Amino acid sequence: MHVTVADAWTDWKTSATPALRRHIEAVEYCAVCPLPPERVAEAFMLPGHPQFFSEETKCAYGK
Repeated sequence: MHVTVADAWTDWKTSATPALRRHIEAVEYCAVCPLPPERVAEAFMLPGHPQFFSEETKCAYGK
């Protein structure tokens, strides 16, 4: 049986806590920043990596 990314994402969401599912749905259905479903799944399912932010960005958003 071949498991698709959509199937894996559905399974992952099903195993999440109710609070996390609400957060996921807020990201998935955000009217301000619509993202492809694959990008949302990747953001939640893959391990995070340290990100580099320029000093300009740090100043703009606060360290």
